[in-house]
Amino acid sequence: MRKIWKVAAMLAAAGLPIAAHAGAPDAGTYEPYSRAEYPKTFATWGEAGIRKVNEFRKKAAFKASAAATCDEVAYADVSDNRSRPPSEIVIFVDCNNGQRFYFDEAALAASGPVLSETEKTAHISDKTVLSRCREELPKRLQFPSSYDPDWFGESVYRAPVTGRVVAQINFEAKNGIGNTIPQTGRCIFDASGLVDVEIANR
Repeated sequence: MRKIWKVAAMLAAAGLPIAAHAGAPDAGTYEPYSRAEYPKTFATWGEAGIRKVNEFRKKAAFKASAAATCDEVAYADVSDNRSRPPSEIVIFVDCNNGQRFYFDEAALAASGPVLSETEKTAHISDKTVLSRCREELPKRLQFPSSYDPDWFGESVYRAPVTGRVVAQINFEAKNGIGNTIPQTGRCIFDASGLVDVEIANR
């Protein structure tokens, strides 16, 4: 009980939601995939793979339901983007309050509290992502020395489900023919660090 209150205090200090738990997840949130309803999934994983996927989905649902930030499990499904058939299974669990969790085999076997995607990036400050974005944007330009940021045109957005942090900076720079034009850069971060940089004309 002391450990639970300690985790709750840490979440409150970080401004993260502390969920009122509904208990064990409903069986419908991890209802086994059937061949009739998920023919493509069966074709991808095979019979043996699907059995393991369904097993992992149930474990992940129970694991997430015990997390301090999950109010109630909405569903547990295999992640098509992160999994690598036929052996590397990654399950994502979404909770009704917008918290998302990812579990691979190691995460399911690990003990201790689990973190949602939002919690994993909560420690990344606005100052950090903006500073990194200012460094990265000129590297993507044809004329890096022409980069002229608008110091009043900066913002940071935090995605509520994926936990991604997006730094946006308005700036001016020369294009391919040497004309100075207004542009916007977006640097996208997740728990692993910088994952993408996008630049578009304004």
